[in-house]
Amino acid sequence: MTDLNKIIAGAKSIERILTEQFGGTGRGMREKLDSARYPIPQPLQQRIAYLARVRNRCVHEEGYELKDTEDYVRKCESVCAELQEAHAIAMRVAQQRTLRRGNGNVRLLKLGGVALALAGVWWAMQPSRPDASMPEAELATVQNTEADAPSPAAPVPDAAPARRQQDTGAPASSAGQGEKASPPVAIGAHQGIGNDVLAVESVEFGYAKGGFNDTEPRIAVTVRNTSDRTISSARADGRLYVGGEATPLVDTTAGDKPLYLFFGDEGLAPGARRKVSVGLFGDDRWKLPDAINAGKRTLLLRIAQVSDGRKEDFGGGPRAWPAVQAGASAAAPKAATPTTDAATYRQRFQAGEHVVLSDSRLDVGKVALSLKADSFGDKEPNIQLTMTNHAGLTLSDAAFHLQLFIQGENKPVIDSDHNTFSKDVRLYFGDAGLADGGTVKRELYINSFHDTTWKAPDVLKAIREGRAQLVLRLASLTDGRNNTLQSKAITIP
Repeated sequence: MTDLNKIIAGAKSIERILTEQFGGTGRGMREKLDSARYPIPQPLQQRIAYLARVRNRCVHEEGYELKDTEDYVRKCESVCAELQEAHAIAMRVAQQRTLRRGNGNVRLLKLGGVALALAGVWWAMQPSRPDASMPEAELATVQNTEADAPSPAAPVPDAAPARRQQDTGAPASSAGQGEKASPPVAIGAHQGIGNDVLAVESVEFGYAKGGFNDTEPRIAVTVRNTSDRTISSARADGRLYVGGEATPLVDTTAGDKPLYLFFGDEGLAPGARRKVSVGLFGDDRWKLPDAINAGKRTLLLRIAQVSDGRKEDFGGGPRAWPAVQAGASAAAPKAATPTTDAATYRQRFQAGEHVVLSDSRLDVGKVALSLKADSFGDKEPNIQLTMTNHAGLTLSDAAFHLQLFIQGENKPVIDSDHNTFSKDVRLYFGDAGLADGGTVKRELYINSFHDTTWKAPDVLKAIREGRAQLVLRLASLTDGRNNTLQSKAITIP
């Protein structure tokens, strides 16, 4: 059931940031986005535009229902946090430019200072220096004292070196202090790692159906403000381990999409505790089939940076990652061999059959080409494939090189190699992928909107009369971790 008040409130929170921090003007999210004074990453712009469309449909289209209002609110919170980060980056860039301009103005002063320093060195090296009469032992003492004295510009030693060490995946060392290292995090457990100003008291992680019936990851954390300042937002790192494996399946410290916690317009007051959702909208790494299918998952979430009530960074840096109970390794794909040779291909093609050149990891048992009505009632081609996975691991999707012939003609009327938008056509196995040994029937997606040849009268007529002939060659497979497996099929003769 659509909760219109929550949808409007979520949209207004985005509009407020676009207005107050980005200088956006206009009546809605789209106008404020288009007039933003500071740059906003293109993927984030697309997510904002999507939320604007949903909001407008809920408000203006009679009978339109949004199945999951809370999912929309979570997406709004995620976008708000990303906008905060984009604004902070824009401010740092502006400050650096200002400093560079200022440095240019004092360049002459610096050159003058260097000249004076050189003159001083020259004077100090002259034989007539008064200090030359100082006894050698006393002079050596003075020189050693000056050499041992710390430079005024030297950095102050870190009072908490364990919190500054590199991310090795191991807990901070406490050797020599009589303390024991924390026990490894158990398989299937989740753990939060706070910093000096924001404690993480609990972490929840799982998957649920989203508003468009797709599988959505959900992370919720309970945090407590241990500082004496209001906290407006926080950036976090996440590591997701599956099946007791030693290497994380998802690691945001190695990518460009950290996690965000946004505490709303009022922020998180000193001493306050709150449960918040972590924004994952637009980050498909958390939707990998191997993560969705995993029997046991271990999520570590670490606070990396905190902003106070004035949008300024404060607090200590990220702490070291704890160890995780692990030892298993990810499944390796089976070796592949071609399933069709050149002689078999020619025989089937000359017999007028649809031909598939695949390898032993994906068995394509049946190909069906027909016409179906699109959303406007127009006829368009429909390709259905029946496939069995023999790769030894879960498959996420497959890509095919495609040619369409009209029987009696030697040259294909459609060749995906000449498609401006994509050289291969893709087939997706759904959110959970296709498990090893599983068989499924799926539609091979063709973009007839861009490649209008698919709707040419001669092509549609040939398909309707059964005179159209497909030749498919497996180009690649993608496993449940987004790794690409190159095809071992023979090339099309």
